[in-house]
Amino acid sequence: PNPDVPSGTVTQVVQTGYVIGDRVLRPAMVGVSKGGPKTAAPQPAAEPGPPDARAEKDA
Repeated sequence: PNPDVPSGTVTQVVQTGYVIGDRVLRPAMVGVSKGGPKTAAPQPAAEPGPPDARAEKDA
């Protein structure tokens, strides 16, 4: 295990996968690290709320 690489990172492509359209012809075979800490899941973007009523009155 390499502590410099986050756990769960693809470090090696053993065999390339192929896709045509939405159909997987051959899945890829990869090597995945067991190294350092897991990467944090990306935070979902905040949904835009209704426009601020005060900003419209001031404009």
